[in-house]
Amino acid sequence: MEFSIKNGNPEKLRADCLIVGVYEGKKLSDSAKILDDVTEKAISKILKTGDMEGKLATTLVLHHLPNVSADRVMLVGLGKSAEFSDRQYRQCVKAAVKALPKGVASAGFFLTELPIKKSDIQSKVTYFVEVVMDATYRVNAVKEKKPEAATFEKAIIVVAKAENLVAEKAMNRGLAIAQGVNLAKDLGNLPPNICTPTYMGEQAKKLAKEYGFKVEVLDKSQIEKLGMGSFLGVAQGSEEPPRLIVLQHLKGKKNQKPVVLV
Repeated sequence: MEFSIKNGNPEKLRADCLIVGVYEGKKLSDSAKILDDVTEKAISKILKTGDMEGKLATTLVLHHLPNVSADRVMLVGLGKSAEFSDRQYRQCVKAAVKALPKGVASAGFFLTELPIKKSDIQSKVTYFVEVVMDATYRVNAVKEKKPEAATFEKAIIVVAKAENLVAEKAMNRGLAIAQGVNLAKDLGNLPPNICTPTYMGEQAKKLAKEYGFKVEVLDKSQIEKLGMGSFLGVAQGSEEPPRLIVLQHLKGKKNQKPVVLV
């Protein structure tokens, strides 16, 4: 999945599909209002038919709206504006991604503009990337028949120009988190005869080499020297030799207290 940050009005954005929000009561988000104006109230007219009421995580795809560069516009329901929170935001992002029509390779999302209490552009962009990566994750490592390749591969996050720098950093942060989560999913989805302690140690070494952190993969004798009897007791139930993996990411200040995750 490729992510990018862009600015500008929705009607001018070149993408296969645009995603804008609609609250309950058929209240349009800012970008939806802009599209409504340039299309001579086409969105308002469609909403009057009752096809979209703005209920949370509902979607409606419109085709070939006048004066809009994109062939498709997706309306995603935001629920009640007074109740719109981080949780609802994540739900509507996921719903939009899942509802993208086949054949959509690129989509422009105008959802980070949505006001959320105690949430700034940094958190909204980070959440967005995490949700998109989760929604598009596929298990295929051990499948004989690979699933059909997804067409959606470019997510455009539209923000205000003044937010570019913060949004770029947030996008990269979200991508790093999501890639870590997906790696954990990949390992968890492997059968135990493949994802052995030895295999895990090899993967840890690859990560350390790629991203520049320290790694120790301790074998049985080294674990015994540490007096880790309980750990070894569990390992006795397997033919596979045990491994204790220690990753160290020492990029903080010298006087900074370490954070230890077990």
